[in-house]
Amino acid sequence: MTPYNIIQQHPEWVTSERTPRAAIQNEARRYVRELEGSKNFSSLITEDLDDLLRQRDAINDFAGVVADGKTAQANTDSPEYLTDRRKAQIYAIFIKAVISELSGKAICTAAQVEEWRERYAVKLEGLKGKTTTAKAGNETRSLEPILYSRAKQIYKALIDYSLIDCEESDFTNLFCVAPGKHYDKAPNTIEWKGKVKLELAIFWESMCYFSTGIYRTKWKQLPLYIKTDLQANKGDLKDVKKDRNAYFSHKIKRIFDNILEKENEENKNKEIDALAEAKADKKISKLFKI
Repeated sequence: MTPYNIIQQHPEWVTSERTPRAAIQNEARRYVRELEGSKNFSSLITEDLDDLLRQRDAINDFAGVVADGKTAQANTDSPEYLTDRRKAQIYAIFIKAVISELSGKAICTAAQVEEWRERYAVKLEGLKGKTTTAKAGNETRSLEPILYSRAKQIYKALIDYSLIDCEESDFTNLFCVAPGKHYDKAPNTIEWKGKVKLELAIFWESMCYFSTGIYRTKWKQLPLYIKTDLQANKGDLKDVKKDRNAYFSHKIKRIFDNILEKENEENKNKEIDALAEAKADKKISKLFKI
């Protein structure tokens, strides 16, 4: 099967004055729907996205040609450069939309979606730039990535509570991408809008727990991810932890606990379904046993 190429399908998008984001996202939905019944669904998705990413990287490499160990300065005013940049954006929007469309669908597992997101999402903004790592003194970002599905739920809850001001892509790029990986465009530090230190402290403690699986809060890392005038630290948790009911019922703590409870329930249901399926298969095998 010939790999899918969105630009060959829609060459008019390259000459469009504005990148038609909505149309590209609709094309991603159509693409996923058409592949849903395919026998080798996962491998076809991977093959297509790999090919699109290779083409996008080829465009980026062309924008800054390496010669005699030196990188030529791209002419950002040239029509060729602008066309290449538009193509790169089209590829990026399409790949991200495909991964978003696959999230939560029964045709693939959450683990597969997470693998695709990890494989492609860190390379999907604009043309290549320098690797950027945020620093504060001698510190660099070092939290291990959390699950994308968890980050989206946390982001939505914090937005609903009006505690942060940032794009979802910045939030997921900060917390779902392994530290030290290449950023084409460094995610912005998240602006914390809350005024209560306890809320920030419980949020950060919980994010560090999701990152490491243990309650070891990396307070020095906080300014590398969150922009705030509040100076949250271990002391801000001291009194509330004395009252376990107050701590575990706090609205910020409940965001994280609810995610874990939901995941545990889903895993339990999957185990029940798997056992039921195994029993059914065993009964069928007995019926046809000669």
